[in-house]
Order: sequence, then structure tokens, then C-alpha cells
Amino acid sequence: MTATPGYAAPLSAAGARLVGGLESRTVETARDATHAIFDEIPAYAASHSERFFSDVCQHVERNIATLICTLRRGGPPTEEELVFLRAPTARRAQHEIALDEFLHAFRIGLRHIWRSLVRDADDDESRAVALTLVDPVAEYINIASTRVAEVYLEVEQLLLAEGERVRRDVLEDLLGAAGVRPGPRAEALGAAGLSTGASFVVVSALADRRMEPSTLRTAATAIGRVVARNTAPLAVQRGDEIVAVLPVGPGCGRAVADALDALRARLAAEDMPLRIGVSTIVTGLVQAPAAYREACVARAMSSEARHVMCLCGITAFDYLTLTGDGTAARMVAPEIAAFVAEDLAAGGVLTDTLLAYAAADLNVKLTAERLFVHVNTAHKRLARIAERSGRDLRRLNDVIELLIAIKLAAAAAGRSSG
Repeated sequence: MTATPGYAAPLSAAGARLVGGLESRTVETARDATHAIFDEIPAYAASHSERFFSDVCQHVERNIATLICTLRRGGPPTEEELVFLRAPTARRAQHEIALDEFLHAFRIGLRHIWRSLVRDADDDESRAVALTLVDPVAEYINIASTRVAEVYLEVEQLLLAEGERVRRDVLEDLLGAAGVRPGPRAEALGAAGLSTGASFVVVSALADRRMEPSTLRTAATAIGRVVARNTAPLAVQRGDEIVAVLPVGPGCGRAVADALDALRARLAAEDMPLRIGVSTIVTGLVQAPAAYREACVARAMSSEARHVMCLCGITAFDYLTLTGDGTAARMVAPEIAAFVAEDLAAGGVLTDTLLAYAAADLNVKLTAERLFVHVNTAHKRLARIAERSGRDLRRLNDVIELLIAIKLAAAAAGRSSG
């Protein structure tokens, strides 16, 4: 019988004794290895159950049996002998054990198998024989771990595709005001942190230029995880659009806006520029269609100066002026429109002063402090505004009329005014 390079066939008497000792200790070795796997790898410890422990233990036992066959035959494992790897590998992927963690567990198991194999090497002859087994054991590890990685990635791609399909179906159910049926779709909602009465926002994003589908999926994943690090956020690529439904707490509008602003900047730096619109915070999944419409309106309101328009981070007044159409602009008095246009063209000193004055509740001293100018300077600027606009800044209605004109002009120019 001719041996495969690196293998000894047939095994010597000493080699057969070592392999026989390993075979007799199969159950003990597998159990010790499994305990080590659960002790050393947090993902396994976090998923501990008797059923899972038994599954891992049986996997190690099968590895021992297959390795013994290769050593006795004097050749590497065949495809048929490695078929047993597929089922446990698929279960690890479904159990959300990462590939590096799974391979780590595989190496721990084989470490214990090797120790058991050489346990009976208690004289010079058997120790010398043990050294001849290093190459075939290493060969088994290389071939088996490569096969494990191939199967894992294959299963992972299938799981990702199935998960994406389910999430897309869930999103279409929500946006179409259809109830989500029990089963995988309801499970996807739960995994995304969304219950029937949950508070959430809807995000709609479009790329500033055409992107590859894989790039859009990367951006969708990032948006899905911007608020809560869910294992499976509800963020879906719909053609060229990214739509996400993100669970948020009441009053978290500003945090959402800030997080998305920061994310958009990071994505742009990685050549993934987006225009992003975010709805108001709504409660109850039945509000999803309305929230999606809001997100689309918000995205349409974005500009070069404001790439992320988050409705949950602005006031109703800002929303009304930002969405103002040509009719609203034509309703502004000509003298006010002229004043605002001229001042914005000159740098906006007076309009900025008026905005600060309104934000300070018409308190001139506080306005001066916020603008870092002397109070007399603030008084002079307000007097110039009154003179040029023909309005009395002590009257609330006149101030509101001026604010509307400023906001409309700034929105039309794509300039953020507050």
C-alpha cells in the first residue's frame, strides 16, 4: 500500500496504539473540548443550552472519527468524509456564531484531539511516531477548516438573502398599511426592536449620484444601526432608495438628527454621499405610511447646505416655511421681500440679528449677548430693520411676518437659517 506524502500507511504498531487510545477516549475528549469551547468563546457561552452543548460535542466526536479514518487509511479526508461538516456549520451560522468564532472553536477542538492522541506517547518509540503524525493532523485541520469556511460563507449568503427578502416584505406590509402576519415577518419586526405600539421614525435616503447595489446595501446597513444596534435593523434598499424604520424613544428627535448628520458625513467621506429625510416621531406601526410620506417630503427639502432634513428635529414653524410654495412667497409684502433679499445678498447681518432677537423672546440684551455685540449695536440693528422693512419690532405679528419672509428666502436659496 502506497502512502500519501505526509502520511504513514500502514500505521506502525506504536502509531496504531496512539490512534486506538484516541478512539477509546472519543467521548471524554469531545466533552473536554466542548467545555473549553464554551469557556473560551463568549458567543458560545452566551448561547449555552444543553441542546447546543450536545450539538457541539457531537460535532467534535465526528471530527475525531474522521481524523482517525484518515490516519488509518494514510490519506487526506475525502469530500464524502467531510459531508458531516455541513449540517453543524449551517446551524452555527443560523445561531449567529461568527465565522472567526466558529473557526476558533474548531481549532480548540482539534487542540484537545491532538493532546488526546499523544497522551499514550510514553516512550521514545511512541514519541517518535507521534512526531510523524503532526503532518497528517495539520493536513486534516487545513482541509477541514477550509471546507468549514466555504460552507459557512455559502450558508451565510443564503441567510442574508432570505433575511433581506423578509425585511423587504415587512417594509412593504408596513408602508401598505397591511398587518404583519405571525411568522418570519413578525420575527423580523421583533429583531428590529419594533412592536405594535412602538415609537419610531422612518428614514428615506437617495444617493447624490448613481451607486452600485452593494454600496447602497452598505449605506442601508449603516443607517439601520445609527440609532439602535439591533441585530437585524429594518433598513431596506428599494431600487435607488434606502428606507429604514428605526425605533426611538419619545423626545429623541435631536439625537436622531445629530446621529444621522454625523453618519452622513462619514458616508460622504467614504464616497457614499446621500440626501436623507427623516419623519417626525410617530407611535404605532399603523402610522408607518404617513411617516414614510413625511420622510420623502423631508428628503425633498434637503439641500447642499443641509443634506439631512430631520422633521423630528425642527419646529412646526420651520416646517411650514421650509415647505412654503410660490404662493407663500408672493404673499410676503414687497417691501419686506426686498429688505430680506438685499440683506441676504449683503451677508445677512440684519436677518441674523432678527432671528437671534426672536430666539431670545424679543429680549434685546439677550440678543446682544448671543451675537457677541454691544447692546447698543443690537438696538441700532433692530432700528435699521424696522426702518427698512416698515415694520414695528415691538409687535409680534410684524416680527412673525419678517421671520416668515426670512425663512422662505433662506429655503429658496438652499441656505439654512436656523
